Formats: sequence, C-alpha cells, structure tokens
Amino acid sequence: PLIGQPLYQSLKVRLMGALGGLHAVQACEIGAGVDIVARRGSENNDPIRSKGYVANSHGGLIGGVTTGMPLVFRVGFKPTSTINKPQLSVTKDLSEIDFELEKGRHDPCVGVRAGVTLESRVAIELMNAAMSQRAQSLGEGLPGLFG
Repeated sequence: PLIGQPLYQSLKVRLMGALGGLHAVQACEIGAGVDIVARRGSENNDPIRSKGYVANSHGGLIGGVTTGMPLVFRVGFKPTSTINKPQLSVTKDLSEIDFELEKGRHDPCVGVRAGVTLESRVAIELMNAAMSQRAQSLGEGLPGLFG
C-alpha cells in the first residue's frame, strides 16, 4: 500500500529529517539525489509500467508518498574528529589552546554501525507513517473522536 502524505509532513520530509538527525550524518539523498539537477525534464521522466517504474530515479517516493518501488537512499557521514592526535581549539575566554584527548573510548569510524542504524531509523519512520495513516482512516467513520 501507499504510505505517506503529499503535504507538510510528507514521508520524504520525515525520512530526510530522521536520517539527517543521526550522529555524524552530513548529507542525505533520495533516489538520484543531487545528480538529478543536471538532467533535463525529459531525462528525469520515470515512466511507470506494469511491473513498476522504469528507473526508480525518484527512490521509491513521489510527492511524499511511497510508490511500491524500493526506497533508495544515499547518506554521507563526516569523519569523527575525536581522535588521539593534537587538536586546536579555544577556551571559554577565547584563548587559543592545543590539546590532546586522554586515552578513552573514542569511535574512529561511525560507519561500522551506520547501516543498522539507518535501516532501523527508516523502519521507525515507515511504521510511524503507516500508523498515522491508519489512525486517520479510522477517524473518517467516527465523527468527533479523531478531530
């Protein structure tokens, strides 16, 4: 079934916010992402056929609603800056200092857990959208109970 809303709280907006809000995420694209701006409208046309869309360049979302095609994301993580090398910084009174982190438990790479974290976050947002949609459809037959 189709999940999402076309305006304001569209599934695209909810997913981009959920993924972009994860620790160390610096960029997030759906479908062809930023590469799509170099295309002409005719090149971006993704016709639907009996078995689905030809290219799925929209990444499974059109107008904030799922299409039934696979959801396709590309997420970029920034490298962690908490490393055991001398760092430059400033104090509260803006005095410049050099410091080195004490030995501790610092993640040298967040990418190790990124896949599971992203997949879980997408699943949570999809379930939230599905439950919200279900609640709205229940409310249509019950005046006064759901707004």
